[in-house]
Amino acid sequence: MAVVLMTVGITTLPAAHATPSGALRIVVLSAKPVWVSGPTALIAVTVPTHADLRYVDVTLDDRPVVSSLRSDRLPGLLRGVPEPGLLGLDLAVPTLVGLVQLSPGRHVLQASIPDGHRTQTTITDYPAHGPMFAGPQVQPWHCNDGSTSADCAVATRYAYYYVPRGAAGLGNQFSVGSPPVANEFMPYNTAKPPSRSAIATATSDQGVTVPFVIRVETGVLDRGTYQIGVLATPGKSWKPWHSPPAWNHKVDVEVGGNCRAWHDQTPGLPVFDEHALARGYAVMTSGLDILGNDCNPVVAAESLAMTKARLIDEYGLVRFTIGEGCSGGSIILNAVTSNYPGLVDGLMLMCSFPDIWQVTQQAEDCHVLDRVFDLHPLRWPLPAQDDVTGYLEPTTCRSLFDGPQAGFTTGVPDYARSMFDPGNASNCTAEINPPWVYNASTNPGGVRCTLQDYQQAIWGQRPRSVWTEAEKRIGHGFANRPYDNVGVQYGLVALNHHEISVDQFLSLNREVGGIDINWAHTAARSVADHHALEVAYRTGQILDPRAQAGVPIIDLRGHDNEEIHLDIDSYVERARLDQANGGHRNEALWLELGDYEQDPAVAGRAFDDLDAWLSAVQRDRQHGSLVQKVDANRPPTAVDSCWTGEQQVTLWSQCQKVYVHGTDPRLAAGGPPQDNLLKCRLTAPRRSRYVPRLSAAQWQELTSVFPDGVCNDAVPGIGQRPAVPWTSFS
Repeated sequence: MAVVLMTVGITTLPAAHATPSGALRIVVLSAKPVWVSGPTALIAVTVPTHADLRYVDVTLDDRPVVSSLRSDRLPGLLRGVPEPGLLGLDLAVPTLVGLVQLSPGRHVLQASIPDGHRTQTTITDYPAHGPMFAGPQVQPWHCNDGSTSADCAVATRYAYYYVPRGAAGLGNQFSVGSPPVANEFMPYNTAKPPSRSAIATATSDQGVTVPFVIRVETGVLDRGTYQIGVLATPGKSWKPWHSPPAWNHKVDVEVGGNCRAWHDQTPGLPVFDEHALARGYAVMTSGLDILGNDCNPVVAAESLAMTKARLIDEYGLVRFTIGEGCSGGSIILNAVTSNYPGLVDGLMLMCSFPDIWQVTQQAEDCHVLDRVFDLHPLRWPLPAQDDVTGYLEPTTCRSLFDGPQAGFTTGVPDYARSMFDPGNASNCTAEINPPWVYNASTNPGGVRCTLQDYQQAIWGQRPRSVWTEAEKRIGHGFANRPYDNVGVQYGLVALNHHEISVDQFLSLNREVGGIDINWAHTAARSVADHHALEVAYRTGQILDPRAQAGVPIIDLRGHDNEEIHLDIDSYVERARLDQANGGHRNEALWLELGDYEQDPAVAGRAFDDLDAWLSAVQRDRQHGSLVQKVDANRPPTAVDSCWTGEQQVTLWSQCQKVYVHGTDPRLAAGGPPQDNLLKCRLTAPRRSRYVPRLSAAQWQELTSVFPDGVCNDAVPGIGQRPAVPWTSFS
């Protein structure tokens, strides 16, 4: 008999398409059966209508577990879930529901009935402290949540909070259409609760009105501190088949920014999002879903998967999940929806980047270019520097990317150094002068605080053929690194626009050089480790958004041409959608004046539009594929727009005249609009590509500067190929 293996989410296919109604089936509801975590899994066993439920046998590794399942739980399990067929369930079909107890390892779950029919599925369970699919965990890891165990385990804690009546001057009613407000939550003392009249009310998007009280669950999964907040009644307990009555079975995952190779357990974002909670959403966060606490999008995806599985096992089934995040948070969400599809169903991106290695490439390019600019300040006045980098302001390179006074100890990140300097301890820990951090002379075997070494589970170790003396001393390679600038013609676009001279172009590319594995400047260009290139594309470390075709996206872009959260990154992401999916009908770009932060009222509108979009997709029975449903059910306001205050302007041509944007060093070197080449393929330079006429001597110098050729940006890069979803690094 067929076994239905599916995850809960809007992307799930109806089981009826594959299996006749009333067949003997096992449905694992917590997560993909191969990626279950923690001590339990929520399952359903559907039984043919002719079978007597009293004689159904369910075993786990030949151990009877049928006593933990009951046939009267299905109505409660499906309450609030409008389309149970998407989960392979049907109220008309006899079904046993329950939680089965697991231990880490592979388990065989088997169901049988007296007429001889039987079915089974294999569940692979991972410990709650991980790892699961992200590979070996970084060490050392310093637990900061009161735990004395190596895996940071602590008892799960619960606390209640409430919104006082009249908070923020909005009266006592929060409901759909109310604007987001500042955090007004107060601790709710269950031993001495506030009076009912002192508490505001909330009306969910399902029409359920309750006191605005939430329960916040705090625990540790995957060595990271997670939180789940939801409207709840103090003292009332629930099960997944008896969910909190005001919960709308939707989830809002909120993720955070920055990027650090951090080794200290750090809390996640707070769950006090009144806009989402008042509508009935459960809000979910984790410390590992802040890139500044853990600059590894695979670990972030793993943590998100484990926390969502915990939510399903404890709270009930999920209709759909919205993800919202800015900066590094957008990197997490792009990685999750592209590389681990099904975990998050719709995106609200803010101050977005496509992926961390596109950011890293910009930072390191700034570093090598700034060195040349500083050596020859008269040759490179600020306007000429901008012409070469593609940025509209010199502050982009000189602030967060490559700021000479920057550094995490000063509170201003210097991403060029923090991503590639192995001895930069402030990128690893809050500890002062930690003895365990790498030093080429005194501690070559210490922890290297670079991005690629922090992500060594992804990249693997460098081969012996390229080892430095330090690697030879410790007997193994450092992590492979995908950064490369061989053949890159920095300033090519500026040259062809007559913004810099031929001599400037030639001298720049002759002197720019590269960065070695220890962040020292080299006269030669940087060469990527070959294995890293193949891994980068195959595992989606360079965003390949094919799986995002069925994911509604609203990209909120606070207009910024001064620091690093630049408008161009939204257009880069759109170019990748166009390349991968032949269009971007699942995406809307909203532009706002001001810095990169978003207007809360506009963000609230985007959230509500995403909710309406996903709800309509879930109800749609007219269109076939998920991609068609996303296209057909886009709300009329979820279109490319710019905003003046809370006024939406949908005349896109007019918006583009106001919101002018620059590029970045690789685009300004003639790179493709997708900005997704780590290492280009080389070709002999052709005179037709250069608008200024080069003299014979200049042409000879050009060929000596690029002896192996220049980038052919019209063809895929070395190792470039489609990503494979749900890649495991274990």
